Amino acid sequence: MKKYLLIGIGCAFGAMVRNYVIDAIGAYTFGLWAVIVCNVVGCFFIGMIMAALLKRWGGQYMYAFFATGFCGGLTTFSEYAGGLANAMLTHDIWISMGFLLIEFTVCIAAVYYGMWIFLSDKKIIELLK
Repeated sequence: MKKYLLIGIGCAFGAMVRNYVIDAIGAYTFGLWAVIVCNVVGCFFIGMIMAALLKRWGGQYMYAFFATGFCGGLTTFSEYAGGLANAMLTHDIWISMGFLLIEFTVCIAAVYYGMWIFLSDKKIIELLK
């Protein structure tokens, strides 16, 4: 039960941060840039959390609160997909495809660099085998 409570609390904080970022910069970018920023930051945090856990710096409760909870609330695929669909309908299709490519590439890189802060390249490859 404690784990689920931590997930809920973490998710609430993450969702509040995401909505603050979307309110702060989303109005200028029809929402997509704000969601991309939240997703990239969340992916970076996930990488850091994964590395910390691999180094045995935390346990299941840390992962539940920060990774599943906070990062789960901060990042969002559904809001991104809705904004992307809206952009496809109201803007050039190539701009929308550019957003899709940026999101995918930068989020994967953010996870890697989040891990890299705590671990060396060699250690990351070793642990992920």
